Amino acid sequence: MTESLIVVRGPIGVGKSSVSKGLQRGLPHASFIETDVLKHMAGPDGSSPWRRRIAHDTSAFMVQQLLKVPRTAIIEVHTKYPEEVDRYAAMAADLSVPSVNVLLTAPLEVCRERTVNRPMPGVVYEPDYSLVDAYYCNLEPQPGDLVYDTTNLGATAIVADILNNIEQPSS
Repeated sequence: MTESLIVVRGPIGVGKSSVSKGLQRGLPHASFIETDVLKHMAGPDGSSPWRRRIAHDTSAFMVQQLLKVPRTAIIEVHTKYPEEVDRYAAMAADLSVPSVNVLLTAPLEVCRERTVNRPMPGVVYEPDYSLVDAYYCNLEPQPGDLVYDTTNLGATAIVADILNNIEQPSS
């Protein structure tokens, strides 16, 4: 696979970053754009619409540039914002670049516990259940999604399966 786009989506605490980083390690010429890091660079305080807009616009610009190099671009998207998946799909189509959409799921309680118990460098506010609850939505698979429940499979197994699906697409 030369240039391509991999969109990893799911709620907070489901394992998007772990899977995305694993994909980056497993693919030659791959870049992972971590939108949450861009949000925290824009401002360390709580979530806000302006921070999200800046981070997603910056991510989209970076993805577009990486696909032109060509490189594989891996982007993570919260399921709360399905329009971002559409944005990246349109970008891939405009550039005639293959894309893969991955949906990661886990029960709400699992996402809550993972979020409040994980270290979050650069975050100055305490993540709580209300933040996870607000982002736990739009978990319906879309046609063509590769879907994984992260309570049943770890990041390493998910990455291996995604890489296998990329290398041997179904006919």
